[in-house]
Amino acid sequence: MSNLTRTCLGLFVATFFLSITPNAKAQETLTIAASNWAPYKDENLPGGGIVMDVTTQALIRAGYKVDSIVLPWKRTLQGAIIGKYDVLPAIWQTAERAEKLVFSEPIITSRVVIISKKSINFEYKTLESLTGRTVGVGIGWGYPEDFQKATNFTRDTSHELKITLNKLIFGRVNLAIVEEYAARYAMNAYFKDDADNVTYSKVSLEEKDLRVAFSKKHSKHEEILKRFNVALAEMKTDGTFQKIMSFHGVSLANR
Repeated sequence: MSNLTRTCLGLFVATFFLSITPNAKAQETLTIAASNWAPYKDENLPGGGIVMDVTTQALIRAGYKVDSIVLPWKRTLQGAIIGKYDVLPAIWQTAERAEKLVFSEPIITSRVVIISKKSINFEYKTLESLTGRTVGVGIGWGYPEDFQKATNFTRDTSHELKITLNKLIFGRVNLAIVEEYAARYAMNAYFKDDADNVTYSKVSLEEKDLRVAFSKKHSKHEEILKRFNVALAEMKTDGTFQKIMSFHGVSLANR
């Protein structure tokens, strides 16, 4: 057998095995649509924020390439529902959303609480505590069902958490319903002089997991979900997940 024949045969064999190796398949690119909601997702934070960082690394480990776009929350959600975008990081699962999206295993647990100025000496116990109050709320949030149905208080809506907190500080609302970690981050980032003048309810309205959602409009959404969850589990087993949390200053013992 000539050297040329051996070379050609070797190239054929190598090409054959590469063609049947899963990792050799052309990597599909998924588009992550994220709104800024620090510290979970924010284009100005390292890794794009806590959950964005986990999402990106898990997808890459699962064999995908990723693109990302930053848009207002309602546009990211609607875009994923109609199939314009593939992935939504840091989202709460609700029955309504589950009709159009599939959800990953939990990434991190969040607490939905009431924030108020210390000067009004407010203590939240139940929804009845809100009677007669004006409460700042975000548009498009997946609030607890009993909160959404309650009629004993007035809702003041805003598109951004920063706007809601500004209304609280200047007395336009008495209280606000917030995700605690995000609100604490925003207070220190934008309203540092007032951060010590607010308090967060000890009783939470709800504790719920932040997950990653995938559009059902993607023809392979079940496969993407499965591969993502496998990668996420591997990251938690080999310590990668814990390292990401530590990098972002999150203590899992308190989450």
